[in-house]
Amino acid sequence: MSTLESNQQELHRVGQANSLGNRNLTRYRIRQEMLKAIRQGYETYDNFQEVVNLVDGYHAAGGNGAIDALFDEYKNLPRKEA
Repeated sequence: MSTLESNQQELHRVGQANSLGNRNLTRYRIRQEMLKAIRQGYETYDNFQEVVNLVDGYHAAGGNGAIDALFDEYKNLPRKEA
């Protein structure tokens, strides 16, 4: 195998590991934000939009439905001004 092919394979491996790590961190952050809001019984408009953006990014990065049931509950919370 050539050095170029070896370097490409290593870059691909590192990229996949980074993608998995980012997806896991995003899922953790989304879950924490949603659970906090569910416990307090409402969400602010600003934070709701941030969580929606994170969920969209999580799914775009290949995230599965691990947070979808919680997200369904979260979406139904009343929203308040910050």
